[in-house]
Amino acid sequence: MEPDIRDEIIDYVKTIPERTGIRTKTLLKWIGISQSKYYAWRDRQGTLNQHKGKTPLLNEILPWERKAIIAYARTYLKEGYRRLTYMMLDEDIVALSPSTTYQVLKSAGLLNLKKRGKANLKKTGFFRATSCS
Repeated sequence: MEPDIRDEIIDYVKTIPERTGIRTKTLLKWIGISQSKYYAWRDRQGTLNQHKGKTPLLNEILPWERKAIIAYARTYLKEGYRRLTYMMLDEDIVALSPSTTYQVLKSAGLLNLKKRGKANLKKTGFFRATSCS
C-alpha cells in the first residue's frame, strides 16, 4: 500500500472514534484491517515503505573461494574433502568448513575421484587356511 493512503487511513481511524465514540477495534473490523496491521502502520506513519531486499548470507561462499577449492582439489585428486579442507587452511588458501568444501566439490564433480577406476578389492586381501595340518 502506498504510504500516503496508509497515512490517510491511520488519520481517519484516529479521528472517527474521537468524534463518534465507536471503538477503534470495531472500526478496524468494519474497514477490514487487522489490528496488528493497523498498529504496524501506525508505528511507521510518516515514513516510506522499506522492504527488506536480499541480504548476503554470512556463510555464502565467494566466487574466488570456489575457484580456489576446485583448483586445489584438482592438484590433490587422491585426498578426501576433509583432508583437503585442513590442507587449504594450513596453506592459507581458504578457510571454510568441510561441509562447504564437500558441497563445492560435489557441484564440480570432483568427489570420489580416487575411487573411480579401481576394482573392488573387498575380500581379496586375506586368505584363511582351509585345514590345520
